[in-house]
Amino acid sequence: MFARVVSLEFARCLALASKSFRVSSEETIKQLGEKPMGVTSASLIVVIVIGAAVGACVGAILGGYAPAVVIALAAGIIATVVAAIVRNKLVNRLSGAGPDEARTPVVITVFGIIGAIAGSLAAKELLDQAGGDYTSLWLGTVAGLASAILVSLLMITYHMYPEPKRH
Repeated sequence: MFARVVSLEFARCLALASKSFRVSSEETIKQLGEKPMGVTSASLIVVIVIGAAVGACVGAILGGYAPAVVIALAAGIIATVVAAIVRNKLVNRLSGAGPDEARTPVVITVFGIIGAIAGSLAAKELLDQAGGDYTSLWLGTVAGLASAILVSLLMITYHMYPEPKRH
């Protein structure tokens, strides 16, 4: 009974804190006319950590059923898609900060998939060149991490403010 009361109270406090943080973030954005500091760093951390974790899970699941190239490709692509969704939910929806990803152009999505494929294949090649045996869990982790890093670079480039025109 006590644990339930504590958990309900914690949930209520968390909801109030989230609401006040969202309001303060929106006010900051209105005052500054831009996104608050730290949003890009938070986005990168979320994308890279989630990418590596999901890549590891996909690698572990596909371990005995597919060749290494397929594991790397599946882990990288699935990891980057899940990481982008989680990043959008956490950074944009909870804090009220960050760009709205609902209107991402198709060309950026295509470049993201190409980046995930390149990161996945680079991860497999890296592990092959390192020598020795590696597990599918390790392959999935490195593929998810490499893909997430490449897609993070794309995300930074896409959301950069253009340089003002010089006269």
